[in-house]
Amino acid sequence: MTKPPVAPRVEKEIVSHGIKRVDPYFWLREKENPKTKEYIEKENSYAADFFDQHEDLSKELFDEIKSRIPENKDSVPFFQEGYHYYYRYKAGLEYPIYCRKKSSLNASEEIYFDQNIFAKDHDYLSIGDLSISPDQKILAYSVDTSGDRQYKIYFKNLYSAEPIKDVLENTSGSVEWMADSKRVLYVTMDKETFREDRLLVHGLGLPQSQSQEVYFEEDETFNISISVSASRKHIYLVSSQTTQTEYHLIDRNAQVIKTKRMLPRQKDHLYYLDDDGKHSYVRTDLDAPNYRLVRAPIGFESVDAWEEVVAVSADRLLQDFDIFDDAIILEEKVMGLDQVQVLNKSDYKPKFEMNFGGELDQVVIGTNPEMSAGFLRVGFDSMTQPYCVYDIDLKTGEKTLRKQNEVVGGYDASAYESKRLWVPSRDGVKIPVSLVYKKPLKLDSENKFLLYAYGSYGLNISPSFSSHRLSLLDRGFVFAIAHVRGSQTLGRDWYDQGKLLNKQNTFNDFIDCGQHLVDQGYTKPSKLFAQGGSAGGLLMGVIMNQAPELFCGVIAGVPFVDVINTMEDATIPLTTFEYDEWGNPADKEYFDYMMSYSPYDQVSDRDYPNLLIQTGFHDSQVQYWEPTKWLAKLRHHKKCNQKFYMLMNMNVGHGGKSGRYAHIDEVVQKFIFLLHSERT
Repeated sequence: MTKPPVAPRVEKEIVSHGIKRVDPYFWLREKENPKTKEYIEKENSYAADFFDQHEDLSKELFDEIKSRIPENKDSVPFFQEGYHYYYRYKAGLEYPIYCRKKSSLNASEEIYFDQNIFAKDHDYLSIGDLSISPDQKILAYSVDTSGDRQYKIYFKNLYSAEPIKDVLENTSGSVEWMADSKRVLYVTMDKETFREDRLLVHGLGLPQSQSQEVYFEEDETFNISISVSASRKHIYLVSSQTTQTEYHLIDRNAQVIKTKRMLPRQKDHLYYLDDDGKHSYVRTDLDAPNYRLVRAPIGFESVDAWEEVVAVSADRLLQDFDIFDDAIILEEKVMGLDQVQVLNKSDYKPKFEMNFGGELDQVVIGTNPEMSAGFLRVGFDSMTQPYCVYDIDLKTGEKTLRKQNEVVGGYDASAYESKRLWVPSRDGVKIPVSLVYKKPLKLDSENKFLLYAYGSYGLNISPSFSSHRLSLLDRGFVFAIAHVRGSQTLGRDWYDQGKLLNKQNTFNDFIDCGQHLVDQGYTKPSKLFAQGGSAGGLLMGVIMNQAPELFCGVIAGVPFVDVINTMEDATIPLTTFEYDEWGNPADKEYFDYMMSYSPYDQVSDRDYPNLLIQTGFHDSQVQYWEPTKWLAKLRHHKKCNQKFYMLMNMNVGHGGKSGRYAHIDEVVQKFIFLLHSERT
């Protein structure tokens, strides 16, 4: 196919706040319409023609990336309730094999779940939860085989060949056992909106129709979830939305299951709770934008019961915490960099901080299920250092390296350089940018440069290592992450400055970072590329409209680009949950603001950069029609010779392909686009 497809235009008039809009591609929302799939198939064929032209390089890249992945790989075991748990990969297999050994690592291995066996009949497979009953006899596991985030829960006898026929459908994937090992709690979803709204209890051996409702979340802007406490004595039901949480306590030993509400939900109060069996610990943003940590009796119902453990800090964002018998662990972000701190539990005084000596280290709390353990497990990596697992002695702070991820074929970290830039945005705020490249590359305007960002929901993109990325760096690319507002890189205020009626700051920051790289001679527009996915795909759509001349090409993964039409339709999954992130377009002020940047609505006749869209037909988070409509409209309006490609995987959802080798295809597609796109 030499010419790009052209989607038929069928004008549909939409009226909002008295304002008429004409959407010529609204019909592409008709999923069962043969013409919809016909158009998507034409787009896939058109894109395939381009990638087929580079078949030799595609194979070279695939083999190169795959060759760095160890064929046989084991995780570091963690100890929980009498067993050492780990997973391992076998040569040639896509998915992990989950194993455990009782009491000692020298004991015989028990394989309790082999994901490869379940996956052999499916093009896609995602595991939501693997939960073993307290009596250690039954595994509850949840799987999604389409990518739409609707999980089925199955059960498996671990010491008997006798099958368990129970199947729980339409679930969120989370499952928690009651202490009697005869009942599980699980969450179901609204079949139209996919809102996680009901908590049920299932008795093993009974049909799902006899599951009993424990809780129903009536507020359509809230989702619910469940988790077990660190003490393993309680299960927490959490009702949450973007700016509020509410916890309910469930006694894991109760014969009659009841929920006890903790603090009632309050607008703009987010809190996260755990307990050690004696006290509750609460990470809260009440009067603490960067969060603080407090302690209270289990089952408390008022802030009057709080005792402060860690005060709020203007320059430290408290991201997470963990509880041990004698220590409290804090995961913090300081000036945009990750840090883990250990406190004495008795007096809350600092014992030591995790410091690995690098400028751009990522340090995170690892898997620590046993409060009595004398060590803390942490994960560490950077843009030049592969991921490592360390155990930290909680008394001395001594670090023991348990494992460093292998890069097969040899990897020399000293051959690569990473650094941080502080880029002035147009309003004077400085934006941190983390970049990496291979020595002895000279940072000048002849470099091909890939700038990545996300910038929403307060999600931080840490400067982490990628063995896949080496194939770009080794071919002369510079890679950078723009830590734009909308994340929490520099604290909660950094997020607030990039949401709702401040969302334009996210877009300005990214554009200004790109312009700075050009102005300072790191690259030039004919060699500068941009990448983002999901809400980061929204960012890509906006910069295409607002700064099309700055970029040679853009990679948009599962892009959220039809903002107004999606946010006006409360039946679409996630929409009502998103009002506190983007705004509710039923309010004219938010409608006007969202309209000002909505990528689909702002497409016009102009000279656009090259574009690669990667998306999935079964995506329930960003519906397939958003990128499809956007591409059709771009094709109609573009006044340039640049190429637009969309690859719609008809068998997956928001996360793309599953499996450790299968997803390499999608990486290769990105790299081919980056290496063979030019701006004329």
